[in-house]
Amino acid sequence: MKDIKMLVFDVDGTLVARGNNEVEASALQAINEARAKGIQILIATGRSYFFIIDHVKEVICPDYYVTVNGSCLIGKDEKVIERYDIPKDIAKRFAEYCRKHEYPVGFKYADGIGTYAGLEAFIKPYIGLDHPGKKFIFDDYDYSHLEKEDPLGIFLIAPTEYQKEIQKEFPELVITIAYDHAYDIYRVGVDKTKTIESVMNKLGIQWDQVISFGDGENDIEMLQKAGIGVAMGNASDLVKQHADYITDDILDGGILKAFKHLHII
Repeated sequence: MKDIKMLVFDVDGTLVARGNNEVEASALQAINEARAKGIQILIATGRSYFFIIDHVKEVICPDYYVTVNGSCLIGKDEKVIERYDIPKDIAKRFAEYCRKHEYPVGFKYADGIGTYAGLEAFIKPYIGLDHPGKKFIFDDYDYSHLEKEDPLGIFLIAPTEYQKEIQKEFPELVITIAYDHAYDIYRVGVDKTKTIESVMNKLGIQWDQVISFGDGENDIEMLQKAGIGVAMGNASDLVKQHADYITDDILDGGILKAFKHLHII
C-alpha cells in the first residue's frame, strides 16, 4: 500500500448514520488504531462547525475541521483559519428565489445558521427546534442579516428532481443532492478539497498519501483527488462511480472493513 499519511472523513452517512448522534463504534475503533500508527485524521463536512455532532468532536478531535463543504477551515481552538464566502448579491437572489418557490432554506455561517424562507419547515427536519446553533433565525423573508455578513454555504429543502432547474438559475453555485428532498450548496470553485489542501500544505502531505471516505455528492472531488477514494455502501450510484473502492454500509462496519481491505490496520 502507498505511504498513507492522512485519512479524511465526511461525517453524515460516513462516520455517523443519519439520524444518529454518535460515531459508529467499529469506525471509531479503526480510526483509533490508525491514529496510533501516526496517521493524521481530518474531518471534512458540509456542516458548519457549530453543527458538527458533539460526539465527533469529543472522540475524533482532529487539529483541523474542514467545514461547510470546504468554505471554512477551523482549528480545534474554534478559530477560523480560512473562509470563502458566497457573495452577498448571489445570496440575496437565492433567498428571494426560495421565497418565490416557497422552499425552506438556511444559510450557513461559521458559528451558526440563518433561515430565510420556510422557517418552521426548515428548522424541524434539519436541526430540530431546540438546537443551540440557531444563532441567526429571522422571520420568513427577512434578509437584513445578509447586509452584515456573507454566508459560507446554503442548505435547501426542495424536491430533488429540480436540481437541474435550480442549477440553471444559479450557475455561480454548485447544487449537490444531500439526500432526498435536500441540497447542499456552495460556491463554484470551492469544495472540500479547497481547504483539505490547505491542511495538507501545513502538514507536508500530498494527495497520493491520502485516503478519503464519503457517501454524498459533495464528497466526489475529495474521492477523485485522494490516492484512494472510498465510497460507503450507502452512497449513491453517482458517488460510487468516482471511488477507487466501495465498502459496506456505515452500519455494517464499512469503515473498519475498508481499513482492513486497504491494510491501514
